[in-house]
Amino acid sequence: MATIAEKWIEDGVKIGVEKGEKKGMEKAKIETARELVKNGVDIDVIARSTGLSRGKIEKLAEKVH
Repeated sequence: MATIAEKWIEDGVKIGVEKGEKKGMEKAKIETARELVKNGVDIDVIARSTGLSRGKIEKLAEKVH
């Protein structure tokens, strides 16, 4: 049986992993959007495909061009 401290550590690790996965997925979406912008794909198509906001993609486009 796990102690309270061990349970807290286990819960903390799970939360950390989930946050890391979420952050990694967001970075992947941004990189995908950046490449699509470079290849001339329409911003609305990129937004629908990645789930990123149009505004975020427009900011990426400004940096790419």
